[in-house]
Amino acid sequence: MIMTMMFIVVNAPSVVKPSPPMVSGPATRAPPEQTMSFTCRSHGFSPRNISLKWFKNGSEITASQTSVDPEGDSVSYNISSTAKVVLAPGDVRSQVVCEVAHVTLQGGPPLRGTANLSQTI
Repeated sequence: MIMTMMFIVVNAPSVVKPSPPMVSGPATRAPPEQTMSFTCRSHGFSPRNISLKWFKNGSEITASQTSVDPEGDSVSYNISSTAKVVLAPGDVRSQVVCEVAHVTLQGGPPLRGTANLSQTI
């Protein structure tokens, strides 16, 4: 009796791992009362539904623009967001935080990126 064994190799989809958000601020310092833009970028998400929030000293602030790329079907998606912050005299001890939540974090805490305003004011 001759037995023939056949093996089928299935390529499992690679697991996409989200990156910690990176927050960047202005290249130059600014005095109080100036409005400055901060950008948050993170990549490596799948599926496409990604949630992003901005905070200044723990209080939520509004993003001026948020986008998820690419538009169509993809193995991995990136998120980019910008928030405008009006600098105040006491902001030398303040922080701007970008918080990203996604289903792949499996109920764990959101990913966070931080910018210290002491580097801006």
